[in-house]
Amino acid sequence: MSGSPDCRAARVWRVPDVSEHFTIFLEGEAIATEADFLEEIRQQTGIGWYGGNLDALDDMLASAIPQAWGKFRIVWRNADLSMRAEPQRRLMIIGSLKEAEARFSDRFLGLNLTFAEPWFDDGEDRWTQQN
Repeated sequence: MSGSPDCRAARVWRVPDVSEHFTIFLEGEAIATEADFLEEIRQQTGIGWYGGNLDALDDMLASAIPQAWGKFRIVWRNADLSMRAEPQRRLMIIGSLKEAEARFSDRFLGLNLTFAEPWFDDGEDRWTQQN
């Protein structure tokens, strides 16, 4: 009969809600190693095939996360408590994220870092105190 509804099963496609932005929340205390950081990104995005290294992270930030979730941001709470045994790797990851934030500003809407310990004390910064 013409004009009757089609009762066959419909295919449903997930469409990102463009009115809300996807946010990855990282907790510094829970990230002891670079592998922990990369695994947290994998788990929160649900993108299981991602390679788990910094080159793959760049690909994730450039295209995989925006394709899966739309525009996104990263909130890293108490970042200074992450990877305490690997502070140079932590700085490298933060640098990579900041660089990606600048290159992909149309989709990577921001990196927000908070710190458990203040960086500046009594007008002296830690760099001056350490050198």
